[in-house]
Amino acid sequence: MHEAEFHEHVGEENICHSVADALDRAKIVYPEVAKQLPAGTT
Repeated sequence: MHEAEFHEHVGEENICHSVADALDRAKIVYPEVAKQLPAGTT
């Protein structure tokens, strides 16, 4: 991913250390989707 300069395409702030971190980031970037999540998944 480093050689492909992936971070330049998606942005450093969007590369997360875990799936849980990625889901938290997605809730910030796409708040309208977070509202559609079933109860207990936030």
